[in-house]
Amino acid sequence: GAPAGPRVPWAHAAPTGPWPAARCVSSSSSAAAAAAAAAAAAAAMGSSCSALTGGNAYRTFSETEDEFETTSLSSGSRHDVARDEFAWSEGRSPLGRTLPTDVKRIFLLRHGEAEHNATGCDVPDAQLTRKGRRQASAWREHIGEFGAEVVLVSPLRRAVETACLAFQDEGVPLELCRAAREKWWEEEANQPSSPAVLRKFLKKLPRGNEVDCVDEALAPTATPDAEQSVELLRRVLVARTEGTIAVTCHWGVINHLTKMNANNCDILECALSPSGEFEVLSQHSSPGWQLCLIQCGWC
Repeated sequence: GAPAGPRVPWAHAAPTGPWPAARCVSSSSSAAAAAAAAAAAAAAMGSSCSALTGGNAYRTFSETEDEFETTSLSSGSRHDVARDEFAWSEGRSPLGRTLPTDVKRIFLLRHGEAEHNATGCDVPDAQLTRKGRRQASAWREHIGEFGAEVVLVSPLRRAVETACLAFQDEGVPLELCRAAREKWWEEEANQPSSPAVLRKFLKKLPRGNEVDCVDEALAPTATPDAEQSVELLRRVLVARTEGTIAVTCHWGVINHLTKMNANNCDILECALSPSGEFEVLSQHSSPGWQLCLIQCGWC
């Protein structure tokens, strides 16, 4: 079962009714209907990972997933999904307000649906399901609009696969970062694979041969617990020289840093102050969110 504590359970089953009528949308639905359907589906879960060895911060990039649950946002208000979809359809930039020069723009991307989410079993270093791969790939045509200068990826396979699928057409560097790894380390799903296993996995992924820092991200770390690991990720992001950074990670990491929940494949656009404080500017839903509802037969 899921560990005790204030978290969204990691075992996600397909949603069951009754659902509000607005949840069911068709390919001919209006933007308003899509927004109502998006608002009716709720939050989710995630992961994070990073490492510090010999005084050097090693970065990670992680994937995103799109699950549908009944848990609502823990704090703040959800960014208007219809506004995001309108921005994509009109070819406009989805970015939030202009930031001061000393404030970084951080995009926290949650991985797509993985095997342990779909089955409710603690699958070792779970991979994405077919649905999860669709969710990640849905970002392919739009992810470049955020202007990330680097993507830090959790070394867990579901995050790595999400990053490679979402950024497959971009030239932005992909770096594994152990501190972006999911919390709840006692679960096998949150234990990284060996470097040999991960390198074999990367060979079948788009841009897999470009993923950097594999050995560093999978090296043993002195970080004592998951909470301190995520705090290390915060320090890594503050210390980076890039002004715009994407992090492919997990629900637990996103919730720890922002106090908010994220649906699978959501991107939380944040401002990161020099002191390490996160402010959520927008919450962007996957462009394929509505299509996934239809294809998965939940309408």
